Amino acid sequence: MTRIAISVLFLLCVACGQASQTKAKTIVPGAGPRGVDMNTDLAVVVNPPVDFKCSFQGGGKKAFVIYRLVSDQWKPMMSCNNGSASDVLGHLIAEDPDPRRLITGWYEIGQGWQQCDIRGWKSDGTPPYLS
Repeated sequence: MTRIAISVLFLLCVACGQASQTKAKTIVPGAGPRGVDMNTDLAVVVNPPVDFKCSFQGGGKKAFVIYRLVSDQWKPMMSCNNGSASDVLGHLIAEDPDPRRLITGWYEIGQGWQQCDIRGWKSDGTPPYLS
């Protein structure tokens, strides 16, 4: 079973090279916090089963959202944010024949939510956490 600990410092968003590969649209209208469009090119594919822990530090609004592929559209299925608790535990089970999930990070500055580019997170193959 894969274990993921998501520690969020969000001083900077992680950026570099692993693009998500999906059949779904790249821009998903209204799938982010407060109806912001989600860009799948900035997300990472995770395959259940997965255990995760979200730990948030610092100020400002932050969130991680896990999406599931329904037909050809990514739909939000689970989230953790610093408005609900400082530590959030979760578990994804592999319950269907197409278990692909996307995870992406969000932060709020000024007037709206922005998506983080977290594609470099899994580039080493055994990431202990995502920040």
